[in-house]
Amino acid sequence: MSAALSPASGKLCVFSVDSGCYAIDAALVGEVATIDEPTPLPRCHPAVLGLVNLRGQALAIVDLAQVLGIDGPDQPLPSAGSRVLVLRLPGRSAGTVVTRVEGVIARDPAAFRAANRSAEPAWIAGFQVLARRGGQSQGELVATVIAPEELALRLSALAFHRPAPHGV
Repeated sequence: MSAALSPASGKLCVFSVDSGCYAIDAALVGEVATIDEPTPLPRCHPAVLGLVNLRGQALAIVDLAQVLGIDGPDQPLPSAGSRVLVLRLPGRSAGTVVTRVEGVIARDPAAFRAANRSAEPAWIAGFQVLARRGGQSQGELVATVIAPEELALRLSALAFHRPAPHGV
C-alpha cells in the first residue's frame, strides 16, 4: 500500500452516481467542480470520457462505473455544467461526474461493515451506514466505501491502456 494512501483521514466524502451511493476517504477529494464540455480523446479506454481544463490543468473525466467494473449503462459524455468530484490520488488525478454530493462525514466504526473479501469486488472496502437528512426515518442510507488503493490501481491501468489497432 502506498504511504500516501495508508492513513485514513477519519472522514468520508459521500456522493451519488446515478442511483448508487459511494464514499471515499475525504483526504483524496480535491474539490467538487463544475466543468466545461470535455474534449473526447480518441483511442482511449472507454472509461475515459474526455479531458477538461480545470484552472489551467488537464483533468481526465472518467466513468466511475466502468473504472470499478460496475454493470450498468455507460455514462454519457458529460456536458458543460456537469459537476465532477475531483479525485487526487498519488501521481494521478481524475474527475468523475456525480449526481449529488451528500457531504463529508466522520467515519463511524460502529456503523461500518468491512467487505467480505470472498464475495465482494476488491474495490469495495466496506459499507458505511449513514443517518438520513432532515429527520427521514424510512430505511437507512448505505454508502459503498471505495478502497483507495484499488481505485488508484485501476486509474493507473487506464493511463497505460493500449487500444486495439484500428480495424481489428
